Amino acid sequence: DVQQRVQLEWNHMGTGLESQLRAGFSSWAIDFDDQESIAQTWQGQWKTLFSFDSLTRVETLLQFMQETGKAEAYPTNGRSGRSRGAAVVSVVRRWDALIGEFQAKQEWVQDNWAPFQYQLGLRMNYGNRDQWSTRIRTAAQVRYPTLNDLFWGVEDQLALNPERSCQNEISQEYRFQILGTPFESRLTGYTNHIENYILWLPQSDLSWRATNIDLVRILGAELELSGSKNWGPGVLEFGRSYSYTQSEDQNQYQLIFI
Repeated sequence: DVQQRVQLEWNHMGTGLESQLRAGFSSWAIDFDDQESIAQTWQGQWKTLFSFDSLTRVETLLQFMQETGKAEAYPTNGRSGRSRGAAVVSVVRRWDALIGEFQAKQEWVQDNWAPFQYQLGLRMNYGNRDQWSTRIRTAAQVRYPTLNDLFWGVEDQLALNPERSCQNEISQEYRFQILGTPFESRLTGYTNHIENYILWLPQSDLSWRATNIDLVRILGAELELSGSKNWGPGVLEFGRSYSYTQSEDQNQYQLIFI
């Protein structure tokens, strides 16, 4: 395979305002079993960061992408392509030990407006030296099929619908020290309800095919422990984690490919 990436970036920093303008091109060409596939992306984005005071920060993002693909396996004359854009506004506000985050996003994909997306989160630090932290987050997100989801394989995949999800998460963090070594522990629980979940499944002819699952309910938990210690001129970092995920479709069948 051959990968190429070119990016131009311009940054400006002023009093209470930061701005970044970025333009880029990426290409990925793969030659497998005498079949060549090429994916190319043109992208432009403008990001700004406003700091009204030490407690409030507002970030905006405008983004445009042009995606094209070429592969012999594509049923649409071997080619595919689409354009997409997005406008995002994020606000972070601090009230003493409480930090609030809000994000609103509107996407446009190939002449279609995506459903409104948002994310809302709260974080509270408390205890001796802010050893404890509690965070809650809720979000409504949309994920459109990739070019491979849509065009790789059979004509039926062109009818794939975008995913729509409702996510909820709560986490508890605790920071402590043992013999002068700092540790951080985190326990997270989450739920995720997804409509039109895009799942690739194996077929009887040994091929794979993308399809929509009407409704998927995901329930999960994660436990993490990490630490670090200065070791001579370097730093030794270590960690352990455990995760549990349960995913079921509308018929309460477990989905093994998630």
